[in-house]
Amino acid sequence: EELHINTQKMKSLSVLVVIVSLSADVYAQNCGTNSGPCQFPFKYNGVTYEGCTLEDSQQPWCATSVDANRNYLNYDYCSQDCKQASTTTIAGGCKTLDGINCKFPFQYLGITFTTCTAVGFGGLNWCATSTGQDNILTSYGICSSSCASESTVGANVCGTFDRRSCIFPFVYNGQSYSTCTTVDSTIPWCATRVEPVSNEPILYGYCNNNCQVSESGVPVTTTTGSSTNATTTNGGSSTTATTTNTGSSTTAT
Repeated sequence: EELHINTQKMKSLSVLVVIVSLSADVYAQNCGTNSGPCQFPFKYNGVTYEGCTLEDSQQPWCATSVDANRNYLNYDYCSQDCKQASTTTIAGGCKTLDGINCKFPFQYLGITFTTCTAVGFGGLNWCATSTGQDNILTSYGICSSSCASESTVGANVCGTFDRRSCIFPFVYNGQSYSTCTTVDSTIPWCATRVEPVSNEPILYGYCNNNCQVSESGVPVTTTTGSSTNATTTNGGSSTTATTTNTGSSTTAT
C-alpha cells in the first residue's frame, strides 16, 4: 500500500515550525539573564513555560539550559528586557502579601483547598506557597486582598468569629443541629464544612454573638455501616470526631 503525502501541506507545516522556532529564538535573545539567554520553551515541575515565571521565586526567572525533553537544568533571573506580559503566573494571579504566588490545590490537615482559607489563622486568609507530595502544605503566606477565599459573612450575620459561614444542619454524635451548639464545648460552635453524605463536621468554628445556640440536637436514625473519622481545626486547636453508624454514640477528643 502506497503512502500518499500532501507535499503542499508538509511545506506549510515546515514554514510554520520555522516561524515558531524563529519567534522563540528572537524572544530568547531579547530576554536574557546574567548567565546567558533564556531557553524557551522549558519545563518545570511538569509545566511548560513560554516566558519567564515567578513559580517558586519572588523574581522572574527562566531556564538557561534544558535537556532533550525541554526540562530545565539550570536557571537564572530574567533581565529587564523580558516583557512582563510574558511572565507566567499561576492561580489567577493570587499572591501573598510578600508577592509570592499561591499554589492551588493544597492539602492541610487532610483537607484539600482550592482558594485561600482562614482555617487555623483567626480570620487571616492564607494559602500554600509551596507543596510536597500529594500537594501537602510545606510553606504558606498571607493572601493579598485580590485573592479569592472561602465564603465569609458580615458582622451582623450568624457565623464564626473569623467570619466563616456556618453550615446547617450538621450532624454530630448522632444528633442533627440547625443552630450553634455548646455540646462538648464551653463556647458555641458550628460546622463550617461537612461530609457530603453524612453532614458530619470536617471543619468547625466558634460562633459569633449573632447566632442562636442550643445544647442538644435532634436524634438521627443510624444504619449499620463502617465508622467515619473527621478532623476539625480552628484557632490552632483540633477536634477528632469518630462516628459509627451502628446506633452507638460518637466520641470527640
